Amino acid sequence: TKEEREKDGDLPWQYKNKTILKGASYEGDAAWNETDYQWNINSSASRHVVWFAPYPYNEKDYFKSVTILNGVTILGGNAQGDIGVSDFLTDRGGGVFLGRNCHLMNSIVKECYAKSDGGAVCLKGGRVIGSLVFNSSAESRGGGIYMDNAGLILQSMISNCSATDGGGVYLDRNALWDGMEHPEYLILGTSIVTNNTNK
Repeated sequence: TKEEREKDGDLPWQYKNKTILKGASYEGDAAWNETDYQWNINSSASRHVVWFAPYPYNEKDYFKSVTILNGVTILGGNAQGDIGVSDFLTDRGGGVFLGRNCHLMNSIVKECYAKSDGGAVCLKGGRVIGSLVFNSSAESRGGGIYMDNAGLILQSMISNCSATDGGGVYLDRNALWDGMEHPEYLILGTSIVTNNTNK
């Protein structure tokens, strides 16, 4: 149970016994490429390690109740696109794709890649709270986290990530949200964003 999980430090994502969610066939071969300034993930066959939204994806569909993924380590996502782009947005959110009412808490996301946006995490109304995101890259925006129109990042650390724009985090308000303006839903607060690279 959650109460039985023993902590291994003061940070919210530090647990003695880790629950690891790993990309299919990922062998831990993430390597920093000095030529193109990005993390290369070669062995993973998973376009998302975690898909945390209704599917096939439709902005009008979302979980009606808050759903929480708590205290996990996600690694080895490789959102290279191609198959399933229109239904499952397989070119973004290599580690985890979070839709509305989906929260990632007290977790680690690392060693992920996206051909488009959100190397480690893609938020479309979801939340990242008390989590560590690092060593991930996106070809386009948000090497660590890409927030699309709505989302929340609180008490988290985003480090050693890269993208063309927003090496650590990219907040994108590109359309109305349910037909209305909600600029307050693009929130990055009480977090550390450090040592990230724009290509």
